Amino acid sequence: MVMSRLSWPVVLASHQRIKERGSDGLAMEAVSGIKTVAALGREQDIMLLLDYRLQKPYTDGIRQIFLGNFFLALSLSISYFVYGFAYWWGSRNVADGYYSQVDFFIVLPALLFSAQASGQLLAFSPDISKAHVSASNIFGLLDEYPPKL
Repeated sequence: MVMSRLSWPVVLASHQRIKERGSDGLAMEAVSGIKTVAALGREQDIMLLLDYRLQKPYTDGIRQIFLGNFFLALSLSISYFVYGFAYWWGSRNVADGYYSQVDFFIVLPALLFSAQASGQLLAFSPDISKAHVSASNIFGLLDEYPPKL
């Protein structure tokens, strides 16, 4: 899971390089023949052609950055929404007389911290399952040979 998260920027960078491949070739060709381009006065044409070829990778990159940042902001703000909802819900219960303020401030941290701990535990669930498989393999190897007396 960690490797997939770490390899994601590499995959995105390789896709971006593929999209920009045509404009890279044009730029290299124009730079290698800069004397010819300058002698013919075609600098502006080369710039317009480069701009045209980079337009699609640029808009794709902007869209990708926007979506990535949107989902990052959403995932980072969920905990604040949960905290806000918990305080609102608790204040409504205190105002309606279901709970006292002391009960509210005992239950609220316990509820929020247990939810946070559950989320962290679920984040480690792939590692826990891998550890379980590894432990069963080790015990299987130990059971294979009889102990020496």
